[in-house]
Order: sequence, then C-alpha cells, then structure tokens
Amino acid sequence: MAFGRALIERTASDVDLGAALGRQVIHERRHASDTGLRFHRHISTLLQEAGVEGDHDMLAHALLAFPNFEVADYLRKEREVPVTRLQATWVDIVRRMTRPGAG
Repeated sequence: MAFGRALIERTASDVDLGAALGRQVIHERRHASDTGLRFHRHISTLLQEAGVEGDHDMLAHALLAFPNFEVADYLRKEREVPVTRLQATWVDIVRRMTRPGAG
C-alpha cells in the first residue's frame, strides 16, 4: 500500500524533477526502463510475498496502470480527483487483492 501511495504522490507532484522528466519519455520506453522494470518487479514480488493467488506479473501490470502519468494526470486535471482519493483507491484495490479468499 505504501509504495503505491508514495508513487501517486510523486506522480502528482508538479515540482518533482523525476516526475517532470518521466512525462517527457514516451509511454513504451518508460515502462521498459530500468526504473519501470524495477517498479514492476517490486510490485510482483510484494504480491507473491503477500500470498496473492494468480498471475503476479499481470497483476503488477494492472496495479501500475493506475498511478501512471497519463491516468493520474487525466484523473487529477480533467476529472478533478484529489491525490488523497487516488491514494485511497490504490489502498482499496490492494486490500481487495490481498484479502484472504480474493481471486
């Protein structure tokens, strides 16, 4: 939960240099970058360690689709969704995915 909340906070920041630079990289290259691959591996590993059943690789992709720049920027700017709501939704998704009997 903490990883996603922090990622959403950073993605939403208008003053974070990493986020500003990340927006300049095309979507495909961003996800294939060392950082993108490490984020994916981290989430996949956390899901596995939490005992989540299913395809950890695909579940990690699904989770990381939520806080990506395009989705987060659209929700914040076009739909006026506050960062706190995005973070709460991330937590809700992770809780549902990791609760006993999920899947």
